[in-house]
Amino acid sequence: MFAIINQKTDKFVYGTDYRYNPPHQRTSNKEMLTFPNKERAFFEFRNRQCGKDYAVVVLKKIEIKRIYKMPEGKEIQ
Repeated sequence: MFAIINQKTDKFVYGTDYRYNPPHQRTSNKEMLTFPNKERAFFEFRNRQCGKDYAVVVLKKIEIKRIYKMPEGKEIQ
């Protein structure tokens, strides 16, 4: 799994604000966009016009901490 990171702040890209030229990257240390392969990550890197401060990184296997199940008979509205 891959992600895009700001190398100066060590925060991950979770979105891009296209209202600016060049677009501004939205970064966080709690949220991130993940990509299944290197090709998709580099496609998004170029598409989002990430600057020289950004890089594509390989993530370690994600660990599941807790699983929440929907209670029976409950539907999301």
